[in-house]
Amino acid sequence: MNYKELGKERLIEIIEEKEKLIEEFKSMKIKLQYDACMDAVTGVLNRRAGLEILEKTILEAARQEENFIICFADIDDFKKVNDVVGHSEGDKILAEVGNILRANIRKTDSVFRIGGDEFLIIFPNTTLQVAKTICSRVCMNIYELKEEDNNYKMGLSCGLSEYNFNSKISANELIRRADEGMYDVKRGKRKVENKDEL
Repeated sequence: MNYKELGKERLIEIIEEKEKLIEEFKSMKIKLQYDACMDAVTGVLNRRAGLEILEKTILEAARQEENFIICFADIDDFKKVNDVVGHSEGDKILAEVGNILRANIRKTDSVFRIGGDEFLIIFPNTTLQVAKTICSRVCMNIYELKEEDNNYKMGLSCGLSEYNFNSKISANELIRRADEGMYDVKRGKRKVENKDEL
């Protein structure tokens, strides 16, 4: 296009159109970046984005010589939930759990869906006691979720592990330890349930 032959008014129109397109592309880019980081079902970060944050948190904690806590959380008997109420209702429950997690963590914390019905919460520069308090509050809120038609009580099992800047353990090892802690909690719940049935 030969801009020299165009009148002033037409040039202004073209510049305004281009500026509008640039703004639309910027908005689209922001949305795409957001969508690439988010889990569509739960509204929390997805696994890829969450693991990137965990790696950055490890580097920052080592640099600042600070400890931090992670929580591995798993919805109790979620397979039964899907079997009883179906997968679309199961997705609604996952979304509610995501809402509860987001509502109860602090602005400095991060939560992401690691897979299926499993979530990971990162508590930077936090003591074990503070993380336990937040997790207890989350568990209470999730326990109160009730599927009206099937009278299904929800539960969440949480395992915590601490990153110590002196030990310099990997993200995978940190997750493995929290996962083990979560399974210990689940086993404890099953023992209590089995005693109650006797």
